[in-house]
Amino acid sequence: YELVALNPPFTAKDMKGLYTRVLKGVYPKIPSHYSSDLSAILKSLLQIDPKKRPSCDQILHMPVFTAKHNELKLQEQG
Repeated sequence: YELVALNPPFTAKDMKGLYTRVLKGVYPKIPSHYSSDLSAILKSLLQIDPKKRPSCDQILHMPVFTAKHNELKLQEQG
């Protein structure tokens, strides 16, 4: 999130406020020039419940990643 938004998803003046914001799970949208796919991935990674967050393997098998991987393989071959 921070790499694309250039800010952390959750900010507050103190630790208690930060804790409250993280538990609410509400954060600003990423800039609009990024894809909706990236926004959806970040949303899944910032789930409040850690059990609902995707594993590395699940992330690598998301359609957006497999499509980009296949596209890069074709570029290397051609």
